[in-house]
Amino acid sequence: MTTYYVATTGSGGNGSASSPFRTISEAMAANLKPGDEVVVKPGTYNESINIDKDGSAAGDITLRSEVPGAALIRPPSGSYTGISVNANYVTIDGFDIKGGNGDGIEANNVHHVSILNNKVHDSGESGIQFNYSDFVKIVGNETYNNASSGWYSGISIYENRNITGDTSTTGYRNIVQNNISHDNVTKSGAHTDGNGIIIDDFQSTQASGHPNYTFKTLVDNNLVYENGGKGIQVAWSDSVTVQNNTAYHNNQDPLNDGTWRGELSNAQSSNNTWVNNIAVADPSVNKNNTAVDNTSYGGYTNANTVWANNITYNGTAGQSSVRTDGGNAMPSTANGNKLGVDPKFLGAASGDFHLGSGSSAIDGGTNKYGVGSVDLDGHARVVGTVDMGAYESGSSAAPGTPTTPTNPTTPTTPTNPTTPTTPTTPTTKEFVGTNGNDILPHTGQSNGGNETFKGLGGSDVLKGGAGADVLDGGSGTDTASYAGSGAVNVNLATKAASGGQATGDKIASIENLTGSSYNDVLTGGNGGSNILNGGAGADKLSGGAGGDVLNGGADNDTAGYAGSGGVNVNLATGAASGGYATGDKFVSIENLTGSSYNDVLTGNSGSNVLDGGAGADKLSGGAGTDVLIGGAGKDIMTGGISSDTFVFKTAAEAGSGSTRDVITDFQHGVDKIDLLAIDANGSAQGNGAFHFLAQEGASFDHKAGALTWHYEDKADATVVQGDLNGDGVQDFQVQLHGHVQLGAGDFLL
Repeated sequence: MTTYYVATTGSGGNGSASSPFRTISEAMAANLKPGDEVVVKPGTYNESINIDKDGSAAGDITLRSEVPGAALIRPPSGSYTGISVNANYVTIDGFDIKGGNGDGIEANNVHHVSILNNKVHDSGESGIQFNYSDFVKIVGNETYNNASSGWYSGISIYENRNITGDTSTTGYRNIVQNNISHDNVTKSGAHTDGNGIIIDDFQSTQASGHPNYTFKTLVDNNLVYENGGKGIQVAWSDSVTVQNNTAYHNNQDPLNDGTWRGELSNAQSSNNTWVNNIAVADPSVNKNNTAVDNTSYGGYTNANTVWANNITYNGTAGQSSVRTDGGNAMPSTANGNKLGVDPKFLGAASGDFHLGSGSSAIDGGTNKYGVGSVDLDGHARVVGTVDMGAYESGSSAAPGTPTTPTNPTTPTTPTNPTTPTTPTTPTTKEFVGTNGNDILPHTGQSNGGNETFKGLGGSDVLKGGAGADVLDGGSGTDTASYAGSGAVNVNLATKAASGGQATGDKIASIENLTGSSYNDVLTGGNGGSNILNGGAGADKLSGGAGGDVLNGGADNDTAGYAGSGGVNVNLATGAASGGYATGDKFVSIENLTGSSYNDVLTGNSGSNVLDGGAGADKLSGGAGTDVLIGGAGKDIMTGGISSDTFVFKTAAEAGSGSTRDVITDFQHGVDKIDLLAIDANGSAQGNGAFHFLAQEGASFDHKAGALTWHYEDKADATVVQGDLNGDGVQDFQVQLHGHVQLGAGDFLL
């Protein structure tokens, strides 16, 4: 792998660090190979860039701003795009892109392209636009003041197609995550689009001869506000999950009619899931503005569309602010939706969409359909129960400066930054290694400020210490170390870093992570083999794809596989296969969290917590006092030797009838069934407790929260069942193998 450099001070160079290219276009015309990287130094580049050289599965062609946001791309007058991508396996990271009559970043007929951490603004058409593509990743960008010339959006993926021929349905093929999209489209045009984010026509209704694209797409942790059109729109597109987004006061174009309104819009689309979102409409612009739009026409019905644990609000408490034309279902409060409820942002008028004290969005979400590991700030996503919206309350100290711009109508990025105020010479201290194995900083050097660390070649260890640092490992296998820090949350896939000494850090070419002595969240997932060393503390380690080494260190640590296909992991033997688990190695791991698919999780002789997540999972605790959490789907759980606890967080997780969970070895007086998280009486305030009817085969007493049990001879099974609403009909069941004589002491109610 070769690294090429570009600098405004270059002149006829060969792209080396000492003799950089003068323009980005020169670098992109070089003999680039898979895994090569073009690093652009701070400055203004007056050019329109075309990328036409492919990377491969072995490595992307990467175009990266050396200092995030400091390389400014300004296309000359009359140019169409800022960056045009016509190649596969490409990453674009960290630029400020302004202008162009067309799209800021445009990609056509490509696959495995990642657009990361860019600011894209003041483009005539979309900020970021993909057409006829596959395996798309748009993460960590800000788009604003785009789409002034017509039916365009901040972020748009249009008519995806399976151009690779890959038929695998494991995981999400397209990810739109952790972006902020605001103030796109002039507010004077009756535009049909102008959305913050749109997933558009995967059914190919506007282009004949192409099959419906039904591979899974994720729209997660995004903030969209003050756009001319809808906040997040899924139109003529299926198999899309829209989760933990915040949409606020979109539909600002006063000339749009009611057909084109909705903070969250599911139009002519099926098999989609909308969960844990916040949608706040602004009817002052147009009375037809609604928080949710679940509509269709021409006899089409939006089939199998899930609306769960979302908040809607239009400024008037109790008004649902939902439109359901075409015979489509209304989001139900029974599915955790809170309709007509103020989410109580800390300061929406000043651009702060964090949740205030007493917000119903706090702990109001669900992990039934999957949930990300971090929020838009990069903080740990789940504190207690997952929150609704893009920000998780209480995941760390509230940030001093919100991630969102301080004034929604006036972007904080200068509107005319053609002359950068920052000199091209870095103002921060640099520590530069060699082509050997370095530890930076060297003994005796201070690392307490905002510094840049460059490992260059070799296997380096970079210790940024306090301050917002740039950690660039260079070539080789490199480690970012947070030993001596408070708890950190670092993600190599998204490059998000927060908490302790990680706060504000920028990460590049880092393969391994070492955590602190506290409770860290370390995530690999950059496609290679990562070594994640948690150190002391109760750490959560997720390697992602590739054969990873997960070393929990001291205390109780968890290996997690959220976002993976089904996995089979055995802590007793160390065997790991399937999905992201393939090739993983475990050191000092006590707990496992599975994927959203069918997992097999096995503990060891110690005390383990096994959480299957969604899917039909098989959990086996082994020896030791274990906690088994089946999650959604029909699960089979075996506690093993010692006293074990089987946890059910919702009635839906337990299942009913043929879908009910099974416990194969429940021991009366030894094991416990934990129902504490289930509200036994949903009509009363608070989390009501169950009352146990001790007599075997007792009928329900028509009081909410009744718990009974009976033996089914044909199945040789004892069945525990609960009635949540007092109608005398079971709402969930749990099956125990054999005839078990149960008492109240066998439950946590």
